[in-house]
Amino acid sequence: MIKFFSLLFLSFCTLSVFSQTRVLVTSPINTKGGQEFNPSLSGDGKTMVFLSKLEGSNEPEFMVSYLRGGIWSRPELLSSINTPVKTIY
Repeated sequence: MIKFFSLLFLSFCTLSVFSQTRVLVTSPINTKGGQEFNPSLSGDGKTMVFLSKLEGSNEPEFMVSYLRGGIWSRPELLSSINTPVKTIY
């Protein structure tokens, strides 16, 4: 019985790993002068929230982009959750 559940578990893990597709996201999301990281997609895959540290900026900020017609929109700053943080050096 334990062997059956182990096999079932391994089959499920293997299928979930190979079911994900890697997609290269280019401009306007990825920029040459900045750093974009920690992307998170909505359940329908049409909204992406990510962190972006633009050139000349000290802190990353939350950005949002929408998939329209197979193309990601120009990222917008999420000003409602980006708040200034005082850092002590």
